[in-house]
Amino acid sequence: MPFDWIITSKQFLLSELLSKDGRGFCKDVSELEVHLMPREKIEGLGKDGVWFWHDFPRTPDEKSLRADYRNHNDLSGKYRYLWARFIATVTNDSEPKRFIVSNSQANLIEYASSPEDFQAKFGIDSAYVRALGAGLDSLGVRNYGITFLVRSMEEYLELSSDPANFTADIRFVGPLSLPVKPIALSAMIAGETSSGSIESLIGTYENGMEIVRSSLSSAILLNSQKEPIAVARASANGFTFCLAGGVDSIVFAVYEGEQIRFPSGAFWRKASA
Repeated sequence: MPFDWIITSKQFLLSELLSKDGRGFCKDVSELEVHLMPREKIEGLGKDGVWFWHDFPRTPDEKSLRADYRNHNDLSGKYRYLWARFIATVTNDSEPKRFIVSNSQANLIEYASSPEDFQAKFGIDSAYVRALGAGLDSLGVRNYGITFLVRSMEEYLELSSDPANFTADIRFVGPLSLPVKPIALSAMIAGETSSGSIESLIGTYENGMEIVRSSLSSAILLNSQKEPIAVARASANGFTFCLAGGVDSIVFAVYEGEQIRFPSGAFWRKASA
């Protein structure tokens, strides 16, 4: 699909959905600009909010573009084909679809000049969630769902505080390292159990921790100072706690007899009413 294996700003994504023709992808190679990742020192090509990071050959060390990169790609032809394939798929009412929208890739900061620029290009908030839904609807997309994988606890708290997002699939995963650790990937994409399963965790615990519901299958863990420190999600085998640092360091738990039990042997007991 056209949005796979590339990086796009949220403005580019919305503009392509609204234009309905995929024209933004069909750039002449000569007009693309070289982008050098300031930390990893890897070169790639992009322009106007889209970076074609895997479309052009690099030198053996994978750092620099090969001198003859301009001779190795029919970018417009490739993306015209991919856009047509995308439209045929997403407008097929009988086929269920799920879109994954994420700003969690750790090195995404390499495409922004400042935290403010990052937020403008890649930040996920309620306004963007609504705009994206409107863009997909205007394109004629039906029978679909969206999973949002968000980078910061602040984004998750803003999204979960909006009643319109309560039933949306919004997951806090933090900055994800590459390659993603298998245990993190499993926790990130695992399906939830019934919507009532998270309810058992809700409440205050004897150690001062508190868990408050944030969606049908997720909850926010607050420490004794009422600061959010993790997001809990229900899954088939128990619960996962994604700490503020991100899903690379998740903690699994089960709930039994008014207690949350962790693999380390530690447990938290609910405070009496």
